[in-house]
Amino acid sequence: MIFSIIVQVLLFILVAFFVTFTCYEIIEGQKKVKQSSDDGKDSSSSDKVSEEHTEKSDTEEYDIKDVPTVSILLPVCNEVAVVGQLIKAVSEIEYVDGAYEILLLDDSNEENATAVKRIVEEFNSTRNHADSEKNENASEGFRSSVVQYYSRESKEGFKAGNINYGLMIAKGDFVVVFDADCVPPSDFLIRTIPCFHDSSLGFLQTAIDFRNRNENFITRFLVTEIGHKDKMTANFNEEQDLANLTGSSSVWRRKCLDDIGGFSDRTLTEDIDLCYRAQLNGWHYRYLSEVVSHEELPDTISAVRLQRHRWAYGLVKNTFLHICGFAGKSDFTLGQKLNAFMMMSQTFLLASFYALLLIAVPAIFVTEDLGWIFRIICTVFLITAIVWGYNNICGINLSGQSDSDDNGRKNDDVAKEAAPQKTQESSKTAAGDRTENTSCSFLESVAYVLMYLPLSLYYFLAVIEVLLGINVSFVPTPKGGAVMQRNRLATVIFWLEVVSFIYALSGMVFSICYFNLWTLLYTTICTCGFGISLALSAVEGQRRYFENLKHVVITGATGEIGGALARKFARRGMHMTLSGRNEAKLNEIKAQCEKQGAEVDIRILDLRNVDELRAWGSSLADKMPVDLLIANAGLNTNIGEDLEGEPFEEARALVEVNLLSDIALIDSVLPAMRKRGRGQIAILSSLASYYGLVYTPTYCATKAALRNYGNSLRAWLKPDGIKINVILPGYIDSPMCRAMPGPKPFLMKSDRAAGIITRGLYLNLARISFPFPLNLGIWSLSFLPHCLAAPIAALFGYGRMK
Repeated sequence: MIFSIIVQVLLFILVAFFVTFTCYEIIEGQKKVKQSSDDGKDSSSSDKVSEEHTEKSDTEEYDIKDVPTVSILLPVCNEVAVVGQLIKAVSEIEYVDGAYEILLLDDSNEENATAVKRIVEEFNSTRNHADSEKNENASEGFRSSVVQYYSRESKEGFKAGNINYGLMIAKGDFVVVFDADCVPPSDFLIRTIPCFHDSSLGFLQTAIDFRNRNENFITRFLVTEIGHKDKMTANFNEEQDLANLTGSSSVWRRKCLDDIGGFSDRTLTEDIDLCYRAQLNGWHYRYLSEVVSHEELPDTISAVRLQRHRWAYGLVKNTFLHICGFAGKSDFTLGQKLNAFMMMSQTFLLASFYALLLIAVPAIFVTEDLGWIFRIICTVFLITAIVWGYNNICGINLSGQSDSDDNGRKNDDVAKEAAPQKTQESSKTAAGDRTENTSCSFLESVAYVLMYLPLSLYYFLAVIEVLLGINVSFVPTPKGGAVMQRNRLATVIFWLEVVSFIYALSGMVFSICYFNLWTLLYTTICTCGFGISLALSAVEGQRRYFENLKHVVITGATGEIGGALARKFARRGMHMTLSGRNEAKLNEIKAQCEKQGAEVDIRILDLRNVDELRAWGSSLADKMPVDLLIANAGLNTNIGEDLEGEPFEEARALVEVNLLSDIALIDSVLPAMRKRGRGQIAILSSLASYYGLVYTPTYCATKAALRNYGNSLRAWLKPDGIKINVILPGYIDSPMCRAMPGPKPFLMKSDRAAGIITRGLYLNLARISFPFPLNLGIWSLSFLPHCLAAPIAALFGYGRMK
């Protein structure tokens, strides 16, 4: 009884908080409609100031002493892939020559720092140094025509420490900060600096759009999440309510920064901490939705895990640091204090979703003690959850910044020109094209809502870490196509997701057993949410697996499975070595792979010539180390329709090609793999290896030998970093299969089989056996005594027919 009361109280608190916050978000969201006319006035006023500034710059020269000086800070950390586009875009910003400076602050490791410095030097070498000298004499050392490179010896304080280092060097009256992946519009300064005629304005935040907004499901989800936040921020701007402003693409009055003591490294979200301290010190802010810079969203679930957990950890810590300050601020109205509390509570709202899951499963076991109060709470939660999901996903314009489409189209030209080729190819819908995607399907909208469940785990974990005083290190989000490095925290979060998925799934089972429809509903939602996240992890892992393969060798590439596997692995940047007996067919496969962007070498081989085969295998790593060897070549023979038996020469050839050639080839490539400490070998066996079929005794024997050979290699070579996989397919539609006597159940096309094999290789399965029904049947026969197995096999057509 006491336990059921505790459960109901906790449920009531969580649901009450959820309902309150949802109502607050809806009310704030509706303000935009009422204030749209005022927004238009403010926007036109800002545009007028900018136009006056531009007109004057076209007709007469400025006296540099009358122009506010600006320091543009570009903090980077191991982000070599995007530095080039950043400095190109920033150098094209329009402002008075000699009145601004560009400082690139590099916190990269030694290897990446060398690369970044070289990029800066090459860029500066193309600039007009005559103008640079002119500007230096004109305005107390401001060198507007070059990018100044700085790297500090100590990397303490993460990004905040890096920016503070830049502030010690910066000379401008105003400070602009751009993240490494940012591409600002060329008129950024002439549209933002005039706003600071208001002496109480301490900082200004501009809008951010994303070049890769439509790249995949993850980026589309993040656009909806961030779009909802930006809509709320635009509303808070009107009444100077507390707002969580991003640090990138922002402008700060230097006097404001000096007043609050610069950036602080006490949280992982130094930008939020800075804007909170500025507002507590009485400085006003402004949010310009019509000035749009372009950045990149993380496009993998592993990057999202670390980024959102880092944000959550920083937000929770900022809440504990500043909530009392805003509550006690005398010049804040009650409404502004309420707004501050609600804004700081967003993290706890998401964390409460996960807490609700933790409570839901124990609630199942006290179903009989949960009365009408429990049902009312669950009903209210269900209705509110539907409203909240609609408000967050369907209640915003998925096409982007609705108030700045015209400006976005203009800025898109800058983004596309400055972005590297890879980014351009994957972001054709940036800004100018974003009106093409104004909605999403119902199922995708549901999936977006479900993605908040994994997010709730990241936020819940952050709350626990802050409460326990656990310090979390700063991990930059990979940008520009960079690969997320292995991280212990990311691994922990992944396994917590796995546990959460199993926990929610068990909750579904228990809910059915106890006939609790309410907990069944929520645990089902949680199961689906964590299931989506884990599925995205699998997709990401497979993509990373393919990207890490640079050299793939496939023997028997002229066969159905070999050709399908060659086409499956072929991609741009891949080097492939293919061997086979049929030269015409091999050239056909080569052309198909080259069409997909792969570089292909072919070799006609007689696999029975062991010396030639071993020499070829030893030379494979000369051009490029072998990442994956697929020993796929094989023959077959049978006892004939009249059951006369297998010709000995054919049986001997079968042993030499199916077994000895694989052993010889693998033995010749292993020394280079072991020396390198990395590699993967896939051996094509068969389901026939489990049970000797009456029609193909030698074939079954060779495949059984390969299966056991592969199992032995896997145990031997695992400590050396070499993966061994045994492939055990059933019947694959091919000339060799069609020539075999007997039934062929569950016959599979080669392309489908290749897909199953590649997934198994990515997962590093010891045995990749398929299809499941045939696998189960053949495997079961191998356990039965022959007196039982033989009649069963004959019953299915695998016995002697004459």
